[in-house]
Amino acid sequence: MYKFIDLNKAQTDATYLPSVAMEIDGLFIEDEIIGYRTLTVEGRESYSTKVNEVVGVSGLDGSIFLSETIPNREFQVRFSIEAKDSEEFQLKFNRLKAILKNKRNVIRKVSFKDDIEYYYNALMIGIEDVEPISNNTTGTILIRTTDPFKYSKTLRQASGPYILMKAQQEYGRIILEEIKTTLTNPASSFTVTNTVTGDQLKLLGPFQAGDEIKINFLKATIKLNGIQNILNRLVFESSRFTDFYVNDGDIIAASVGTINCSWRERSL
Repeated sequence: MYKFIDLNKAQTDATYLPSVAMEIDGLFIEDEIIGYRTLTVEGRESYSTKVNEVVGVSGLDGSIFLSETIPNREFQVRFSIEAKDSEEFQLKFNRLKAILKNKRNVIRKVSFKDDIEYYYNALMIGIEDVEPISNNTTGTILIRTTDPFKYSKTLRQASGPYILMKAQQEYGRIILEEIKTTLTNPASSFTVTNTVTGDQLKLLGPFQAGDEIKINFLKATIKLNGIQNILNRLVFESSRFTDFYVNDGDIIAASVGTINCSWRERSL
């Protein structure tokens, strides 16, 4: 939990944003509603795992560990709203609810000013603990992430015959979004390899000089020259398309020519 904001200072400085101010889809609520202030944020530092195990096995002490997963996370954003009268109070709360409830985008990108380079994919669950005893009140916005991780806003890119993948944040994991190449020579196949883990993506040709290959991990597509989906040319027996994982320090190499990698960083 963070310390409460000095509201007197905030009221006298229109450019002031609390260190924990919440940004939703690129907009700070403080910039959208005059008199709104983020006070505290709870839940970002919390961490837990869900263990899948078999217990009570006859003749066995303890339990058999099967797997573990990290559940979704929940944040509580405490805020204050100040209004000059009851009518303005209702207008500001209506505006707040409209900001939180976006029919077009149910999953929102949520960031906080003190960690502004990263965002969470999150759902706005609701508002509670409102104390409407006057036109100046506090309340809590409830947020649930769709997964427990935060992602870098910056899409990082690098090109070359091989690429050293580096995470900017300690313990960060790299999430590949796209690998693309334009072949300079004909080839009977094209292979991308993680030289550290040995994982591969192998495509059968033939390919011609000038062919562009785009492997998009988010859309689960492999396109030739921007049109033809050649996912059926993937050698599934030796390729790891759905789980081609990359860690900090891994090296990605191409069998032919150079590649361009695009990725984001993910961390807890």
